Amino acid sequence: MNKPLVCICSITYNYEKFIAEAIEGFFLQKTNFDYEIIIADDCSTDDTSNIIYRYIPDSRNDDKIRCFFHPQNFCKINFIFAWQQSYVKY
Repeated sequence: MNKPLVCICSITYNYEKFIAEAIEGFFLQKTNFDYEIIIADDCSTDDTSNIIYRYIPDSRNDDKIRCFFHPQNFCKINFIFAWQQSYVKY
């Protein structure tokens, strides 16, 4: 993968019912540029992190997804943390 132009920052907490649909939606985007997906899980207590882990070896991933699993809740600063992990233009 070339240096991505766009970053998709996704924060999550106990979203096991929705996280797979969100990731599938990220992969459905048709672009003519590289993008990255940053997912910051805020210490989910349900199956959210296991669902995210299943997407790491996905052939569509191509090293697009970077995940962070916090050992404690960051709450409001979780998005700021996710955003700071990216150094792309948009």
